[in-house]
Amino acid sequence: MNDYSNYKENLENINEGIYFVDNERKITFWNKGAERISGFSAKEVLGKYCMDNILNHIDDKGNKLCSNGCPLHKTIIEGSRKSRLIYLHHKEGHRVSVNVSTTPLYLEGKIIGATEVFTDNINNEISIKEIDKLKAVAMFDNLTSLKNKKYLETAMKTKISEYKHFNTSFGVVLLNIDNFRVLNENVEQCISDQVLQMVSNSIKASTRGNDLVGRWSGDEFIVILPSINNINTLKDLAERMRIIVKNSSLRNKENNMGVTCSIGATLIKEKDTIEDITKRVVTLMTQSKLNGKNKVTIG
Repeated sequence: MNDYSNYKENLENINEGIYFVDNERKITFWNKGAERISGFSAKEVLGKYCMDNILNHIDDKGNKLCSNGCPLHKTIIEGSRKSRLIYLHHKEGHRVSVNVSTTPLYLEGKIIGATEVFTDNINNEISIKEIDKLKAVAMFDNLTSLKNKKYLETAMKTKISEYKHFNTSFGVVLLNIDNFRVLNENVEQCISDQVLQMVSNSIKASTRGNDLVGRWSGDEFIVILPSINNINTLKDLAERMRIIVKNSSLRNKENNMGVTCSIGATLIKEKDTIEDITKRVVTLMTQSKLNGKNKVTIG
């Protein structure tokens, strides 16, 4: 086996996603890590261009980087390394938060392409052992792999107690899928389930490592945001969730199926009970619906 074969085999078997492109950004190498993180096999992407309908990178503002701001393109043009946090479009439809690093490839002093290394941020993922524990005490949602309403209520009560004793503020965000009832009536049950899974995974991708994401009801999700006492920070985080969900879509042969969410978000207030908080975020979310949907309302 020659040196190149050894090199390629080593790249194939590392955990990070790695792919190579030429100067036209045509994909020439795609390792198993890239398959695991993106859901796309090497067979599906080799010979295609990174700006084709594959990863569709966006930033946390929803800007489409493949057409403007692509780290690989900048690396090829400028000959310098680039790194940033982005959100790729998984084959199953949801967004995945990844740290990307791009490096130029040289041959005889000339740039012949670039390589991208991407690592998924899995701080929000529930481990298999934790899932088993949650199942045992009925605090786990089987469809979405999120904590369920019972768990969220317990967590909120704990956060309220911490606020009263230690003045540690927190935020709560309620997301409701727009027009889900209509969608549910017009597609097969399996498609509705896939939409719920897509949205739940995209919400997880858009949150911080210590945030708690759970399914509140059929088409509603709640995110508990620890250590937040600033309304602008709350708004920025809620907007990021809205943008990432909006830019997610189930892929099929005819067209992509996407959804949006109406969002209500609030900070803990003095003398708040769990009923006060949940009533307030429902009212705020409803206001987002009345304002045209796919909106964030803070209060």
